[in-house]
Amino acid sequence: MSKHGFANMIKEICFLLATAVATACGAGQTSSAAVDVEPVGFDRIVGFTLPLRADSAELIRQARAAYSFNTVYLIVEQDDGFDGMLSRLDSALDGCKANGVQAIVSFSDFPVFDRKEKLRTSAKAWADTKGLDEAVAISRQIVDRYRSRGPELLGYHFINEPLVRNGRKSLVPTTWPALAQRLEKVVETDPNRWFFYQPGPGGLAEGYLNGQRPTGPRVAYSVNMYQPHAFTHQGIAGRASNLAYPGMINGARWDASRVNQALTIAAAAGKRDGRPVVVTSFSATIGAPGSEQYVSDVVDAAHSLGIGWIYHTLGRATEWTARPDRCVGATPETAVSPQCQRVRTIERLMPPSENR
Repeated sequence: MSKHGFANMIKEICFLLATAVATACGAGQTSSAAVDVEPVGFDRIVGFTLPLRADSAELIRQARAAYSFNTVYLIVEQDDGFDGMLSRLDSALDGCKANGVQAIVSFSDFPVFDRKEKLRTSAKAWADTKGLDEAVAISRQIVDRYRSRGPELLGYHFINEPLVRNGRKSLVPTTWPALAQRLEKVVETDPNRWFFYQPGPGGLAEGYLNGQRPTGPRVAYSVNMYQPHAFTHQGIAGRASNLAYPGMINGARWDASRVNQALTIAAAAGKRDGRPVVVTSFSATIGAPGSEQYVSDVVDAAHSLGIGWIYHTLGRATEWTARPDRCVGATPETAVSPQCQRVRTIERLMPPSENR
């Protein structure tokens, strides 16, 4: 057996022992045998987004056996009601602790912001004062519940991609700056957590060029990288699927330099304001011409700018998922499939010797 194979076997045995002890201690309790979660500098954050599910802890374990990463961005929704959501989040955070990774809890599923796109992006919803007050109250309930958590909980991202749609235009919600400040004050009551902030519209880097940003001692700047949108989302919901990267897309040339230029805006804002910066979501449709190069270019840009990055996703979204089981036991034919190519790209970007 090779040294690498022996090391993986030892890691698997250690995880099984930790799981057995945690089970004996009772549901929702973390084990003293859990892997230590080491604090990670924001420039070294490497991870995945993961929609919260009943098996999130198991998916984290599987991914840790295949990739080297230190952060999970948990996308939390109320599919089973609020109490069911909290129960799943308890389990996922226990899974993070057991596997030595830290979590950013992302929650946008407030009653006022229905999961239906038209409500989350409507001016009416963003103007609902009662609903916005409820969003703050629910955020406070979540922060209070997890106040005693250890370093497996890095912080909170309340409301991802804030925007209002006006026809074909995307606008910054007029109530977002004030709401963001209120949410930051809620997170600030737990001095061990960070508040992850995104500008409008849509969490794009350009949002950092203007506008009011929340004050507070532990604010981190978050940015999503899906530019150019026509390329990264091609083939989804009937979108055209004939765009290639690098190349001319919507009248502009997109290549590694342009990707770096886009992320530089967020990095410069962080440097100016003394805030850490993380790309909390990025990807490109699997199988799109040049999509593997695009993913690599985003990571290269993040490294060069000294900011962390989180790939979307380990979830079920077949357009973007890099779940390692999609390539297990690959035949010569399936090994060259777009799904396997994405898994191999992420393996290369998360080398075992780093990020842990």
